[in-house]
Amino acid sequence: MNDRQLSIFEQLDRLCRGFKQSWDKGEAPAIEDYLSRIEAEARETLLRNLLPTDIRFLRKLGEAPSSEQYIQRFPDYARAIRSVFLESVAESMAQSTSHSLASLRDTSEVPPTVS
Repeated sequence: MNDRQLSIFEQLDRLCRGFKQSWDKGEAPAIEDYLSRIEAEARETLLRNLLPTDIRFLRKLGEAPSSEQYIQRFPDYARAIRSVFLESVAESMAQSTSHSLASLRDTSEVPPTVS
């Protein structure tokens, strides 16, 4: 990795951490503000990393963000946005399946009651 790549990586890391910290503080950071802080060639990568955090925190607030809302804001990154949402759905389904299996395991370990 050359110095320029390392520098971009460090910027991405710093911006992602700052974005999450803003959400953790109860702020609602604008992705646009973060994208403007990095070179154009790295913006898609940054967006791919910020979106899951944004989606997760918005869902915790009871909102239901959609890929179309983000595509309206970032039309140049429609493919990346759809990819992140697809990954998000797959992750949610995996977690749901995992919780279902865990609850089945929990109930199957309970000995039957004697009448």
